[in-house]
Amino acid sequence: MKKTFAILLALSMALSVEAGAESAYPIEIESDWGTAVIESEVNAIAVYDLGMLDILDTLGFGDRVVAVTSGLAMPDYLSDYAGDFYVDLGGFKDWDQDALAECNPDLILAGFRQTKSVEVVDAVAPAIYFATGDVDSSEAYMAALEKRVHAITTLFGGEETAQEYLDQIQEMIDTVQSYTAENEVSFICVTCEDGGLSLGANNSNALLSGALGFISAYEEEDNEEQGRGGDGGREESTDGEQEEDISEEAVADGEIRGGGDGQDNASIEEEESEDMTVQNAEVVQTITDAAPTYVFVFDKDAGENMAEAVSAQEVVKSTELADTELYQNGNIIYMDEALWYSADGGLTSTVMQLEQIIDLLGLE
Repeated sequence: MKKTFAILLALSMALSVEAGAESAYPIEIESDWGTAVIESEVNAIAVYDLGMLDILDTLGFGDRVVAVTSGLAMPDYLSDYAGDFYVDLGGFKDWDQDALAECNPDLILAGFRQTKSVEVVDAVAPAIYFATGDVDSSEAYMAALEKRVHAITTLFGGEETAQEYLDQIQEMIDTVQSYTAENEVSFICVTCEDGGLSLGANNSNALLSGALGFISAYEEEDNEEQGRGGDGGREESTDGEQEEDISEEAVADGEIRGGGDGQDNASIEEEESEDMTVQNAEVVQTITDAAPTYVFVFDKDAGENMAEAVSAQEVVKSTELADTELYQNGNIIYMDEALWYSADGGLTSTVMQLEQIIDLLGLE
């Protein structure tokens, strides 16, 4: 009898908790897209932002993920989410709207590529989006990170674990700042894409640009004059990229790549190679003149799963950067794109990023 009563009591308590949880809805979540209204418990999440996936996984709510983008390099610690168990939401640029609808999510964690199609995304399920762009202080950095984390803890809990990570991150930032307050550390960010180097916007990574006390070694306004005009900024696209859609038919008909004036592909490729050589030389000259403490190289092709692309290491080695003291002294740092780009803005990823910087500065 006592056993039966205990079981009934446990069931009653469980039902009460469930009823209490249900009564908490609707829940409003504020993000860079405005207010998302969550009407009921979220059990199925579609993820385009791997930084938000990091937060879910770190806090123990990864079991609610049903679909993940395949368009970004996945960090090793999140590799389980790249399996066939999850619906493939498509590539980075060519994300699959049909797959998004078919997976029937309760919540969508959008990336900046979806900012071009807000209405399409919102028609499927409530969506939230947080940019990871420019900040000018550690306080602003932590506020942006806390905002992302708060969205997840508001829906699922995990506040205690989240706070432990946030405290650890703040402590690590303080460690680096104590060093940079006494020692000038200057940097330049370089993006490698299609075999070419460009001066990535130094504010493209919030941790490097604003939170640690690092100093940009060149003026941002010079960015447009070098390489590809700071394409490494990436998050400058958060208001929607103005990309031209080029059809395969147009290429075949010679409307693109000079086909209209009789120029053959071999000549075009030769010109492009020459232009790339000039571009790379200009970037190298800017770096040499600026003489930063470090050059942080971001391999955009690797970050977007371009498996056949030439690696950033090979590109740098083929330029005169390989003859500089920066190169010889190991001060050209190749950033793990999966960590620093794909999963940027997470909890585990931020700890790992800071571990790399602390190790680089010899602060352990």
